[in-house]
Amino acid sequence: MIIADCGGSNGNRLRLWKRELQALADELGIEITVCHLLPGTSK
Repeated sequence: MIIADCGGSNGNRLRLWKRELQALADELGIEITVCHLLPGTSK
């Protein structure tokens, strides 16, 4: 499980970030779950 905020390079709408994360999961043969926190709640 990855917990990420919704800003910057790991935003929940960025296709590149999601595509690369899926490629990593496929390469490692694991399931990855991402939980996005609301902006400002991660710090």
